[in-house]
Amino acid sequence: MKTRRIILVVVLLLIAGSIYYLESLRVSPAGPVTELETEIVETEESEIKEVEIKEKEMPEQPMIKDGMYLLSPELKGIVGYINTEEGTKISDFRGKVVLIDFWTYSCINCIRTLPHLTSWDEKYKDQGLVIIGVHTPEFEFEKDIDNVKSAMEKYGIEYIVVQD
Repeated sequence: MKTRRIILVVVLLLIAGSIYYLESLRVSPAGPVTELETEIVETEESEIKEVEIKEKEMPEQPMIKDGMYLLSPELKGIVGYINTEEGTKISDFRGKVVLIDFWTYSCINCIRTLPHLTSWDEKYKDQGLVIIGVHTPEFEFEKDIDNVKSAMEKYGIEYIVVQD
């Protein structure tokens, strides 16, 4: 009985010692944080210079800054404007918050997000939120505009929807 207790104590001490040793191998956030912050700042400055060089090398890209933000690229490959005017562009909504949702009416995860999107549209469209749903069909039956319109009616989608 006494030897079992001794063995149990030794095993527990070995486990505790192993845990202590493994924890001591971790990097402590208290020590080298200052060095890491310095390195991060230097890296960020060099990355900024690289971005500026890339902007100068690629003039065909829309790299013009509007305030603090880069302008968004326009949607390309749109084959159908379902409930908006033909040729609607993202730049038409400059100064507003534009949320682009890529979805398909037969995708279960997409369907699960629709109540949130329609709620946000109702709640925030008067405050500058514009939602553009880009329907991206994968299968032939999803390419039928009438099917997309039926899904929009079924799920109460009133925000802009275009077909990719």
